[in-house]
Amino acid sequence: MYFKAARLMAFLAASLVVAASPSRAQGASGEISFNLFQIEGLTISDIFVFDDAFGEEYGIDVPVPFSVRVPWDSRILRIVDGKPSGGAFVKFTYGLEDVSTEERVLLENLQVTTVTIPLYADHDDPALARQRSAVVLARDHVFPRFARDHESLEILTIEALTIGEVAAVQLIGQFVTPDLGPMLLRAVILPHPEQEPSLIAVAMINLTLVPVHDRETLSKSLTGRILKSWEYR
Repeated sequence: MYFKAARLMAFLAASLVVAASPSRAQGASGEISFNLFQIEGLTISDIFVFDDAFGEEYGIDVPVPFSVRVPWDSRILRIVDGKPSGGAFVKFTYGLEDVSTEERVLLENLQVTTVTIPLYADHDDPALARQRSAVVLARDHVFPRFARDHESLEILTIEALTIGEVAAVQLIGQFVTPDLGPMLLRAVILPHPEQEPSLIAVAMINLTLVPVHDRETLSKSLTGRILKSWEYR
């Protein structure tokens, strides 16, 4: 299953249209009115570098060094979790907090996991072989793992894209949860250009509060900004 970028836009336009007015999510004390794309001033980011120096400082093995710019804003909760449960290397989570109950509502999260992708040096077209391997990985393993316990599962597209100097593959899918409603899943397979050890970045976006409906809004999401800044060290 391989779809071109144009189909992604068609699916987003048809399936993920969310009103641009402030959206409402249900919290313990009632509805929360919020729309990420109506917040101005989301321009500040911290640079996170995961390399040997980071590993030595925190006693964590860094199998694949990389760096990202991680946005933050005082109006939004940001949690950085090193070595989170489930086997990921690092996880970035954004949310809102109901001050009356201290209940947190998810906006987006992005977790990074290590993976081995062969270089296929003995193939006629190693780059194409790696791309096909990444497609299978995203479709048959990553999407089922992250979406299997939810309803209305659907893969919208699988496509090639370039992030910096990385020839990546991304899967975009959607599902529905009882608590948060419609969710967007974005899995980006990032084969390292020079070695087999590589990384996968998986984002979950709460479409009620982050109304992604086209390529522009996807790139302007918090996790979209992180992914745009991705760089292998």
